[in-house]
Amino acid sequence: MRSVRTSSALQLPPCLRGAVVACVVGVLFAPALAHAQAIGGTVTDSTGGVLPGVTVEARSPALIEQVRTAVTDGNGQYLIVALETGDYTVTFTLPGFSTLVREGVALSTGFTANVDAEMAVGALEETVTVTEATPTIDVQSVRQSETIDREIFEVLPTTRGYDSLALLIPAMNIQGGPSTAVPIDTGGLSGVPNNRLTIHGSDEYDAEVHIDGFDVNSVAFDGAPGALPQDASIAEYVYDYSSNAAEVETGGVRMNMIPKEGSNTITGGFYANYGHPSWLANNVDQELIDRGIIGGKDGAFRADQTWQVAPQLGGPIVRDNLWFYASYTYRRAAFFPSGLFNSKDTSATTYVPDPDNPTREVSNNYEYTGRLTWQASERDKVQVYYANSNVKQTPALTGSQLYPLYIAPEAGSEGTSAFNTYQATWVRPQTDRILFEAGYSRLPAHSVLHPLNNEFDAKGDGAHFGARTDLPGLLELVGPIPLTMSRNMGGLFEGNTVWFSTLNQTARASMSYVTGSHNLKFGFRTTLKWQNEAYRSGSNWTNARTVFGVPVMAVFVSRPPETNQLTNTGVYVQDQWTLDRLSINAGLRWDYFKGFYPDHASSPGQPGHSTWVAHPINIEGATATIWKDLQPRLGVVYDLRGDGRTALKASASRFGSRDAISLAGELNPVANNRTHDRLWSDGLPFNLLVGGGAVPLPACFSAGCVPGDGIPQGDPNLPYPNGELFVSTNNVILGAHAITQRFDPEWAFGWGLKKANWEFSGSVQHELLDNVSLDVGYFRRSYVNFDAWNNLAVGPEDFESYTIMAPQDDRLPHGERIA
Repeated sequence: MRSVRTSSALQLPPCLRGAVVACVVGVLFAPALAHAQAIGGTVTDSTGGVLPGVTVEARSPALIEQVRTAVTDGNGQYLIVALETGDYTVTFTLPGFSTLVREGVALSTGFTANVDAEMAVGALEETVTVTEATPTIDVQSVRQSETIDREIFEVLPTTRGYDSLALLIPAMNIQGGPSTAVPIDTGGLSGVPNNRLTIHGSDEYDAEVHIDGFDVNSVAFDGAPGALPQDASIAEYVYDYSSNAAEVETGGVRMNMIPKEGSNTITGGFYANYGHPSWLANNVDQELIDRGIIGGKDGAFRADQTWQVAPQLGGPIVRDNLWFYASYTYRRAAFFPSGLFNSKDTSATTYVPDPDNPTREVSNNYEYTGRLTWQASERDKVQVYYANSNVKQTPALTGSQLYPLYIAPEAGSEGTSAFNTYQATWVRPQTDRILFEAGYSRLPAHSVLHPLNNEFDAKGDGAHFGARTDLPGLLELVGPIPLTMSRNMGGLFEGNTVWFSTLNQTARASMSYVTGSHNLKFGFRTTLKWQNEAYRSGSNWTNARTVFGVPVMAVFVSRPPETNQLTNTGVYVQDQWTLDRLSINAGLRWDYFKGFYPDHASSPGQPGHSTWVAHPINIEGATATIWKDLQPRLGVVYDLRGDGRTALKASASRFGSRDAISLAGELNPVANNRTHDRLWSDGLPFNLLVGGGAVPLPACFSAGCVPGDGIPQGDPNLPYPNGELFVSTNNVILGAHAITQRFDPEWAFGWGLKKANWEFSGSVQHELLDNVSLDVGYFRRSYVNFDAWNNLAVGPEDFESYTIMAPQDDRLPHGERIA
């Protein structure tokens, strides 16, 4: 049963309780921030008096409607929200005053540009044009973010992957992904970057990966991307890493990729790169060779080939009404991972690397994308985005990629994945103060792990690895390289071929009410994730364990298809209230999480039903968890000198954890009782060590044994020794798939019980020169609601007591010596 070590329904430090009350009151009785790009400021006359009723226009070729308008409120303040990234000209008009034009205002994703204006008395037809540097300090939002656009990443001598670019941000870390031998991409060598990002003590599994604000995280691996667009289709990479608003679920790094879109001008491009193997340095020196590195000089990581081509084109279909942008990318990366060599004999009972035959890993990626922008009416704008991404990696999941396992090349797979991303968004400025937004995203994905042989289901480039799917897959428990998988992928996946089908779909909607000094946004976001796993076996659902190449155990498998699901919904309201130089950012989010699995059924003769299970398998669906939480967010920004060049920022925010589809999988009986282990010596003489002596055991208990053939003879469903099988070591009834793990209901269902963290931050941002700013910050994170497993089959009486003498130390309880 699973229990909670520390559980608290929204436990707060005493010093923060008053702040949270103020946050909630502010949310309920004050308007809030409308997210995304914005231009705002205060308009005054030459005496410093505020000017209400000024018409403010933001004009840019990035807007298909060309211009957006607002009117200053009674405090002379204005804010124009939901703008596209790009360069803007801002025009201020008021009868009796000269028209003022501010040029060259550049907006990046999520940035609010502070553009104040001082208007002089004069005729309306008189125009004063001002050109100044774009503000670099956001004096209204407490959110900490960095934007890396094409003007930056197209000229930097670094890989254009999202993870490599993230390392340009101070304190950002890469935690490694689930399916590549190259955790940090150098020169495009990995081909399949799927690393997780962390910063300031955040949890790697709380990282979020978005395309245009929609979740595209991997369904199976939280924090890692599922569908990952190539850089040819991306205009900006946006990294939100602290003080996220209430519309954001977690406190991890939120990476948002903004796709390119068309304009009224035909634009295009062609990008290509190439890397020669000799351009990668080899750091294996004579000292390492003398110490016995496998393969000598060739044991280092070596490049084979890396290249990419990416044409793209965009422009108008109908000017000011319908735009398009399309791209295509093909990327090839091939390399020799360090210390990984093909097996000398894939039928052997232990992995023996061949130093003369290094493993070559190849990754082929191709993708095509398209985006349409349609001004459906004077107020309604619709955008549609589609991407088809395909990845083929051979071999996938090899070497130490799934540490502590070591996977021999033939025990990997030919991994193929296809992702289709469909997105649609709608924006309607109902008035200059009311804005409606809605969107839907659907991401179905299909991945197959093919065995690396010719005889069984293999397709394409994997045959030369010679995987033996006709023999049991091996996991060497103790040997030259402990926990080594060889022969085929059955040692880990239990089958020789694996299918993963997933669905990630999100719907969102919001309404914003915007004035110059008060800005309100409330909305919801709901996500449904679904995953199905299916397995096939060419070795009669049988695998084996060895010790130094000696067979010691046969493993019989029942692995019917498994399905798990989750629903994650957030309803939020968030506030930004500007009082002269002070801006208060407050928010409140209600989170709802449900993890569950549906009914399952499998019958003899169906694909995926084990030959060792003669009965049908029927499992009733169940709900694993239902959590509800309130997540308060509070931040303040103070424009220190009132000139928009120095901002003091502080925040305190509570974030829930991001739970994967695997939470329901921990309870799903399909994944329980799926193996039946029998001692087995392959029909060869076997000695049992007892009391320092060796007791010989029979090698065969009945007719039909074939000593040394590597295939267990016998029936695992018979509880007594038979054929080459000794006694059972676990799970007497194979295929029972009973529930053996449970969550404590008091932990799995309720309020404020989900793992969460408090993030505290304080920073000073100062614009030193035009386009140059300095940011100094302090960040602290505190986690709550940890959980732990409790084995109910074991109690205190099952353990022997012993004594450890500890030295006397004031840090020990009561400062006394303990035993």
